[in-house]
Amino acid sequence: MDIANITTSSIVNAVTYLVANHRLPGLQILFPSQLKEYGPTIEGLGAFARPLVFDSGLAGYEYAISGTCFLASFRGRNLVITARHCLTGSDGNDVRIACNPVTKSFLPLKQMHRAEGNPDYCDFVVFEAAPELLSFEEAATIPYLNLDQLRPRTRQVRQGTKLVVPGFPKDLNAVDYGRFVLHEQRYLPSGYFLGPTSETGIYQLSFDHIEHVESIDGMSGSPVFSIEEHNDLHYFGFMGMIIRGSVESRSARFIASEIIFQALNKLFPS
Repeated sequence: MDIANITTSSIVNAVTYLVANHRLPGLQILFPSQLKEYGPTIEGLGAFARPLVFDSGLAGYEYAISGTCFLASFRGRNLVITARHCLTGSDGNDVRIACNPVTKSFLPLKQMHRAEGNPDYCDFVVFEAAPELLSFEEAATIPYLNLDQLRPRTRQVRQGTKLVVPGFPKDLNAVDYGRFVLHEQRYLPSGYFLGPTSETGIYQLSFDHIEHVESIDGMSGSPVFSIEEHNDLHYFGFMGMIIRGSVESRSARFIASEIIFQALNKLFPS
């Protein structure tokens, strides 16, 4: 093949063909970094995760970073999903989602929905976002994970499947109060799927390399993605959301995506 004759239109046609003809239930094609404009890449999966910022209301020390959330769309609604235990208040009014480091603006939030109950699978909250209150240009830059295309698949995920978990551990994230700058550093550790635990709706993973941080405190609320190869194409799937883990055990537990989808189906029926 003459590489010099490969045109932009031919690439677009090839990508369109792949997306239309190589679909798997609950999975999306994962693109190489040089084709990031056509769909998510490994690095691009991290863009859906955001640090969970809290407004303390204290002059001079207004904000703190504690935890992770992820932005998602479902049935036409824009959502922010995180772990319930990360919230410092009962109503979530102190939660802030930074969406633009230049303008220092936050994503407007409206109604919050809390999963009720004590089991670990109830440890999550869903905020409805209101990006329409931002300027069109600013709202257009915010990426949302399309959950409509990532419904739970009918087949089982194999033990040992590769996983990636983008999040914001406390070790790497802080606030410069003197300059009002949120120092955000996304962490993207990989691991593999260990399977279900003895607790309903809770899965477990083991990390491959997690030596860059002393603690994974702050990773609660991080989305968990599976990475799978089928017929020479890589796909990603939504597996769930981290609720606890440790560097010492090199493992973490997460709420299964099936539980989150059940809640979303009840909150936003079709």
